[in-house]
Amino acid sequence: MDNDLGALELLKTVQNFGVPRIEHLLPSIWFYRYGINLAMEHYQTSELKILDVGCSKGYGVYIMKLICPTCHFVGVDLNGDDIKTAKELLSDFQDIVCLSGDITNEHFVEYLLSTYGPFDVITCFEVYEHIKPETADTFLNNISLLLKQDGLLFISTPNKRIYDTDAYTPDHVNEVSPQQFLRKLEMTGFSPIYIFGSYTKHPFLVRSLEFFNLVARRGNKKNELSLIKKIIRYLLVSVFSPWKVYGEIMKRLSYEKYLQLKFKKAKPVDNYLNSSLILVVASKSAVP
Repeated sequence: MDNDLGALELLKTVQNFGVPRIEHLLPSIWFYRYGINLAMEHYQTSELKILDVGCSKGYGVYIMKLICPTCHFVGVDLNGDDIKTAKELLSDFQDIVCLSGDITNEHFVEYLLSTYGPFDVITCFEVYEHIKPETADTFLNNISLLLKQDGLLFISTPNKRIYDTDAYTPDHVNEVSPQQFLRKLEMTGFSPIYIFGSYTKHPFLVRSLEFFNLVARRGNKKNELSLIKKIIRYLLVSVFSPWKVYGEIMKRLSYEKYLQLKFKKAKPVDNYLNSSLILVVASKSAVP
């Protein structure tokens, strides 16, 4: 399959990976596709060693392997059941290793480094928000240890303010602002090269939802809305993000067309400050 493999076509190929609500993979499909293509262009080679942190059932490794058949991949995840599934689904591919382990564990990192690393590229999409704040520095430091000098890191996480207007996700224990996230990366010795956003929201809608206390999450708690507040929220969203209302209708009529609509909205853009997700491309270029 060629390097111009479309993101939506890639999404269709991973629907057998047992991921519920497949539409939630759309940003990651864009990120994996963009990341592997940029890495090959950056290094001017298709012989790369790539580590995918938080690989889940292996769909990201699968996507990158389709685009770069000669690249070597290691996927790691805490969930042993997911790793078992990944091994089964990726068993026909060479140069793919999937391991259950914790990137915050010093011994596991030493094993990865001595056995497979250091890596040219590390991908880590929507994992940071699941890492407890007290171990976040260790997490990023260990990623740095596993990456070659001048290697590339592709990492994404929710933009707390924007993301929380729509969603309350209980296992997100470490949501941060873009500024906080970039500061953490720089303190770890990474130099951001590109910053993108996914699912951009109208600034006035965000301010209105905050002003009227219509957001989904306040701090670390779910914001329970009364019926009247739910109606007000629906009206605001209908005016400033009509695609969301249309999308919910389309989801019931044609899931395929719904995916196409959401796929378009998930495409990375420059306006990361008003986006629900942020993607950072960074280079390991200094010792922290």
